[in-house]
Amino acid sequence: MVDVTAVGQAAAPVPRSGACPGDELWVTGDLGGAAAAVADLQRGLEPPPEARRRFERPTPRLKEASWLVERTSLHALIDISDGLARDVRHLATVSGVGVEIELAAIPTTPSLQSYEGSDAALHLKVAGGEDYELLMSAGPGALGTLAAPFAAAFGVPLTRIGSVVEVSRGVRWVGPDGSPRELEWRGFDHFHEPNET
Repeated sequence: MVDVTAVGQAAAPVPRSGACPGDELWVTGDLGGAAAAVADLQRGLEPPPEARRRFERPTPRLKEASWLVERTSLHALIDISDGLARDVRHLATVSGVGVEIELAAIPTTPSLQSYEGSDAALHLKVAGGEDYELLMSAGPGALGTLAAPFAAAFGVPLTRIGSVVEVSRGVRWVGPDGSPRELEWRGFDHFHEPNET
């Protein structure tokens, strides 16, 4: 067993708890790559090189977070390590808000091409975990003008996937036609069986 502890401090940290009604929700990069690699390995297949790299050598978005904080005001920020389903719920819970996520807007890794259009692809994007991309909330328009320069600087997209709402707490998933979609996937939980994600 290996146990690693890092100790440090941030001069002006962005908490998970600052999301406000009216905020937009954005993510860096694309989702599902690491989970696609695991799914392929479990089926005895060799994952695409990019998916395998995402799983074996995840890249924390520290430089990207610093770049964004220097250019705009982020209200809440969390990395997506346990899957979007779990981490967006963390952000909503500690901020005391409800959020709406547009399923069609979630950026998909090219590694999911063999799954595209299936519930399996959606599951890997929403509940797979190990992406280590950033999920953040910011005021309307705060990130829209930064999407192009962000992509130019880091080679990954910055994508709006939803909004923070007042009407209810928790997470509301919205399908491509604008109707609510019920998803039971919770994302990774250290205290549940692997098949319960």
